[in-house]
Amino acid sequence: MRVGAAIFDMDGLLVDTEAHWHASKISMLGRRGIDPAVAGSSDTIGMRIDQSLGVYKIKYGWKEPVEDLVEEWLSLVRPLFRSSLAMMPGARRLLDHFGALNVPCALASGSPHELIGMVLDRFDLRPTFGAVVSGYDVKDGKPAPDIFLEAARRLEQVPERCVVFEDAKNGLLAAKAAGMTAVMVPGRYSADDGGLSDLKLLRLDDFLKHHELAATS
Repeated sequence: MRVGAAIFDMDGLLVDTEAHWHASKISMLGRRGIDPAVAGSSDTIGMRIDQSLGVYKIKYGWKEPVEDLVEEWLSLVRPLFRSSLAMMPGARRLLDHFGALNVPCALASGSPHELIGMVLDRFDLRPTFGAVVSGYDVKDGKPAPDIFLEAARRLEQVPERCVVFEDAKNGLLAAKAAGMTAVMVPGRYSADDGGLSDLKLLRLDDFLKHHELAATS
């Protein structure tokens, strides 16, 4: 299989932001008297914010509307995005590789466009991606396949020619449901791929060692 298009997750995969999400989640739980040590779970990593909070709302019996919880979480994570962003090891090299080969690339993130825009502007990545899709652009976020199918549609590529790069199980579930090749680079809070990935790497540019995939036809 050769790469017709490359689709990238953002948080924890291209940029080192999972610590920001984790810290802000701990703050939200702490405000409600919930011990983060017993509440931590990777089950919602990769999901859209409103869907993640819907899980917590049911689990802990929170009374606030999901919309209010979303804004609270964003108010905690925005300053962290503004103050500290770094690309993950090997990310720039792999993006440059695909760019040199004219492989179309898309960004498909569960984050809202506001945060995606911060990352794109901070690292001058807007020219890199032929399509940028937020989980809020589609009906259902990951683990549903909608976001990856929409990215492929915008790139005018069939799903079976797309390779998805992910760091979380929910993203892998979405990629496989979309009929795409799934490559995992485990994140600090999401090491388990559940046997879903077609390829598992330590860092993004390790993909270049797999010449049968890294080349294009």
